[in-house]
Amino acid sequence: MDIIAKIKEKIIDRLLQIGLFLIGVLLTALAFLLDQIFEIQQTVSKLSPLLLLKIILLLSAVVIFLVAYILHKRPKYKFTRFNDLLWLHNDPIPFCLNCYEANNNAFHMFVKAQTDPPRYKCQHCGYYPKASKHPDEPKEINKITQPVNEGDGE
Repeated sequence: MDIIAKIKEKIIDRLLQIGLFLIGVLLTALAFLLDQIFEIQQTVSKLSPLLLLKIILLLSAVVIFLVAYILHKRPKYKFTRFNDLLWLHNDPIPFCLNCYEANNNAFHMFVKAQTDPPRYKCQHCGYYPKASKHPDEPKEINKITQPVNEGDGE
């Protein structure tokens, strides 16, 4: 029992040392960040207001350019309109036609009723069209049944 108590005490002492070390590291990092912020503030205060305004306008233009570039590079999907729903090839869940036509937003719909075919509903606008199968889904094929040979053919 005495050995277990000594082990617990050593573990607690070690954890306290590690905790104090981590607190010291965090305080050092915080002091470094505060020094950097103070240096940036002194540098900015030395700039003329006109130069500072030019820098802000330039950075704003860069941000606007990057946003436009990202929006332009956004993937464009080619939807198939079928039974008042928008479908992507090989995607079993349709997109809401109402949201797409109103705001150009492509939202997947969710299955509202498990019928055959299923009924979908948009969780954004509430659009609830009639039941529809995927346009790529093959039509139901009538099964051809072969006669069953009963007996030995006599």
